[in-house]
Amino acid sequence: MREMLLRNELRRGVAVIIAWLLLTLAACSGNLLTSTPPHPPEFSGPTPIPAISFTPLSVTPETAFAKLSVGHHHSCGLTESGRAVCWGLPYGELWTAPREVRFAAVAAGSDFSCGLTYAGAVQCWGANNNGKVTGAPPGRFQALSLGRGHGCALEGGGAPVCWGRNDLGQADPPPGVAFTKIQAGETHSCGLTHDGDLRCWGGNEFGEGQPLSGPFSEVAVSMDTCVARLGGAPFCQGRSRLLPPEADLTQLSVGGGYACGLAGDGRLECWNSLGPTLSRPGPFITVSAGDFYLCALRRTGRAECWNHSADPAASIIEPAYRDFDSADPAASVTEPSYQDFGGGHFRWPVAMFPWPGGSAAVVERQGTISRFSPETAQTPETARADAARQPLLDLAGRVACCSGESGMLSAAVDPEFKLFPFIYVWYTAQPQGIHVVRLSRFPAPDGAPQGDAELIMLELELERQLQAPNHMGGAIRFGPDDGMLYLGIGENQEAAEAQNRASLWGSIIRIDVRRATREQPYRIPPDNPLLDTPGARPEIWAYGLRNPWRMSFDSQGNLWVGDVGGSRQEEISIVTPGANLGWPVFEGFQCRADEAQCAALTEAVPPTLDYGRDDGCAIIWGGEYRGRALPRLRGAPLFTDYCSGQVWALENTPETGWQKRKIAEISGLVNSFGTDAAGEMYLLLVDGAIVPLTQLMPAEPSEP
Repeated sequence: MREMLLRNELRRGVAVIIAWLLLTLAACSGNLLTSTPPHPPEFSGPTPIPAISFTPLSVTPETAFAKLSVGHHHSCGLTESGRAVCWGLPYGELWTAPREVRFAAVAAGSDFSCGLTYAGAVQCWGANNNGKVTGAPPGRFQALSLGRGHGCALEGGGAPVCWGRNDLGQADPPPGVAFTKIQAGETHSCGLTHDGDLRCWGGNEFGEGQPLSGPFSEVAVSMDTCVARLGGAPFCQGRSRLLPPEADLTQLSVGGGYACGLAGDGRLECWNSLGPTLSRPGPFITVSAGDFYLCALRRTGRAECWNHSADPAASIIEPAYRDFDSADPAASVTEPSYQDFGGGHFRWPVAMFPWPGGSAAVVERQGTISRFSPETAQTPETARADAARQPLLDLAGRVACCSGESGMLSAAVDPEFKLFPFIYVWYTAQPQGIHVVRLSRFPAPDGAPQGDAELIMLELELERQLQAPNHMGGAIRFGPDDGMLYLGIGENQEAAEAQNRASLWGSIIRIDVRRATREQPYRIPPDNPLLDTPGARPEIWAYGLRNPWRMSFDSQGNLWVGDVGGSRQEEISIVTPGANLGWPVFEGFQCRADEAQCAALTEAVPPTLDYGRDDGCAIIWGGEYRGRALPRLRGAPLFTDYCSGQVWALENTPETGWQKRKIAEISGLVNSFGTDAAGEMYLLLVDGAIVPLTQLMPAEPSEP
């Protein structure tokens, strides 16, 4: 093995010398660019590397993956069932993944690999130089990243834990700092704080770990660091002087002297120090850049890879692949473990609700809605999510996604669908370069939505024309007793608007949409609470909210809302007509302004429950559980948090009042809850997974 490593390093050295000679010859012949594009001050240092030539690799596993990760000389992917499969050069990282374990995430490093189980445990395999494998930390984690010789994981509260090689401090994160994302690189590590700022630790010889003020939504690290602001083009710093394209990109990944990302339509874009160097039409759902090759994953689960080095060792020279889903007894799962369905085949699922006819509709943030059969997706015959989904509505060409919190945010069908066959969608758009958020209706005769028959019912121009719109709410719900449409709208990062009753920002509106026409797309119900209030918008049902991301009606007809807080508290409220929920003067039960302002706002209605930063950073309201598989939860309101992954039930007793009780925990970032036609609930994760709540809970006898 040592001889193989030495041979490989020799090949790399020869390749570097050849590249340097070619670069010198080109410069002497006048073929080299005489000037390079301007760079920020951080990019002082080495000469830009030549443009990378990418060659498609045909030797890739013939299987479908939900996720993948490219390391130094090998790659790993997760199958639909959550099993880790690795391929590439055999340095001990291949074929040793624990077969009995199913993972929610996988990462490939240099000569080791790790997986994150659904219980949040880190398990590693491969070579153990510098304690990279046996040094994996115990505990529960929500994110995982591997670098050249070390790894980092993120605890539920955002605290980073790193292990392995630490000669430059790359495994020594700053104490007392909480992160929402973490990335391990070659000689340094970085994370994004809750405010979206970039903080790094470890080696910083070329400025690759300089702190930057956000807010950033993306970070990727190797020997360079790239970040993307909420709604902006990527920015890179480090020794390679990477020059990103002027385009909004997500899913950033940094390799050896280059970086890649995905555009809103799923197009793959890569660049190096001379600018864009590879562009491939999608749609791809994720990309991973390694030192010598990169791979991107299509929606079908097929991995496409490209080589970019003259080093023959960079090619995938061992295409052998073990089908762990075969009848091999040694590959059978011996430990029961829950698995998601959907996996990476959904991109940013943000909503799931019953679709007329017995299936469910899944809303994806980039602008598509699919009809999906959860039961079919879990059967052995159709273990792939794509086999159980059918396209319903595709608005990707109209939806502005996915900078900040933009995109398709919510959808709902009229509960009286046979009489009113319509679907309603709340999404962001950018007509003529102006950011707006709109409520639209689409007819769906015979259950088939007609995308070319859109009726724009309400359109709000964002008051802050940022590239990264935030706080737009997004929950569309129909009242169970009155048939009215309720819509939660955030304050668009303008906190004062939440107390401005002449504005719809920071409110819940209630409108009559069943008699909609193009001339009058909605009507004002005559019993709306502010109908006769001078200067107030008559649509308003309640106001004083920051960002009501999700809300729901319970079986008693009460409207519950989970309002995402600022820097202190998350809150849950039962909303009554005309209620002022207090933002930004109050945050939860706490006075956020000065005491005089809080005392003057006597009409502010306190929440039913709030919680602080020890339990999370952004509430994800779920609603009342109405399924039959978990009878002890029947009728209980459920919710979770984006940062902690803890799932709670609300309980009310005369002695304690409303209290939350932890019932489960999940590794990964939860976007939303979903329900199917039977009332069973699901957790929709940012990475595309859709996890049944029943897989997180202890088994119970089902109700008849």
